[in-house]
Formats: sequence, structure tokens, C-alpha cells
Amino acid sequence: MQKGKVIMVFEQFFKRINGKLDNVNDDNREVIIDIEKISLTKKQVENLKEFVVVDIETTGLKPEVEEIIEIGAVYFKNGEIVSTFDRLIKPTKKIPASAKKVNNITDSMVANELSEKEVIKLFNNYISEISSQNVLFCAHNASFDFSFLNTAFNRSGVSTSLKYFDTLQIARKYVKEVENHKQLTLAEYFEIKNLATHRACADAECCGKILLKIIESVKVK
Repeated sequence: MQKGKVIMVFEQFFKRINGKLDNVNDDNREVIIDIEKISLTKKQVENLKEFVVVDIETTGLKPEVEEIIEIGAVYFKNGEIVSTFDRLIKPTKKIPASAKKVNNITDSMVANELSEKEVIKLFNNYISEISSQNVLFCAHNASFDFSFLNTAFNRSGVSTSLKYFDTLQIARKYVKEVENHKQLTLAEYFEIKNLATHRACADAECCGKILLKIIESVKVK
């Protein structure tokens, strides 16, 4: 297994054949979740022309016990937004007050939304064609978002494959003039407005615009 690659399986349904673990979902299909974190060189950052920014909102901080309640994704190409994905998710439990305080997503807002499994299938339909063209994905503090997505794909029994990088790591490497590298700080530094902070699609769009600014700054250094 390559370093940084995570292969997750739907553990409720599996069998061992000839010493090999064969993982299947409830439709008796093999489930392989191949999500690989990569690092970009300076040249790769300079030449980054298209990417998909992902952001999620959750009921808490631990993916093994908490749930995603919103997924947002924004596909950028040549500096422009090509498409977006934005869906709320109805969790299996009440949204804690601590989470509501951060993202302002209430139980009434998600009461009539689709389940995690249904939204994960829709999200996978959205990203599959993009990832098949070798387009990279990213997020700010990406291990948080993609650990939750790993768990959600696994729990839903949906196969997927993509590669992602962390815009936080890129910002720390190339933006030295800020006191910290939180997304809000970077947005203020680059004079980027986010009218819906801590909502998934708005945060993803903001992150993508920050990345575009970093790419331009790297080109002139």
C-alpha cells in the first residue's frame, strides 16, 4: 500500500477467499474506498489549473461517533467555478448545541433532508466523473474532512477513488505574512469575503479563492 493511501471497507459484509479479504456491501458488490493524500511540489502548485474544494459540517469532531450534516464541493477550472455540490444531510441523532453554535444548522433544517447513505451516493456521482479525469481534491485542514468522508463512504458501502491535498499545508509553506493559517485569517489577508462562514459550500468556495491567490503568489516568487 502506498504511503498516504487509505483503503477502507464496508466491514459489516466480508468473507475470506483463498486468504484474500473480499469486501462486499449489502448488494454483494466489492467495496473499495481509495482516498489518497498527496503533497504538491512548488511546480505542481504553480501549474494547478483545476481542482475540487471540499468542505463538510458535522455533529462533532470524531468521525467514528459523529456524523456529517452538510457536504459542499466547488469545482474550479482556470480560475472559474465550473460546478458545485451542496447538500444537507439528516443525521441519525439530534444535532448537539455545540455544533449548532458553530455552523448554525438546526434539527428543523435537516428534518426533511436525505440520509447520509443517499447523499453519499449523490456526492459520489458528482465526484466520480471529475476524479476519473485525474482532477485533484483539496480541503483546509483536509484530514478532518476526508476522515469523515472515509467513514461515511465506508458506512454507506459506496466505493470511491480520489487524491487530495491540504490547502493548510500549502498556506503554511507559502504564506508567511500572517499570524496563523486559519481559513478566516487567510480570507481576511487576501480580502476574500465569505458571507456564510461555517457553511460547507460557502467555505469550500472561499478556500478555493484563497488557493487561487496562493497559486498566483507562488508564480511570482
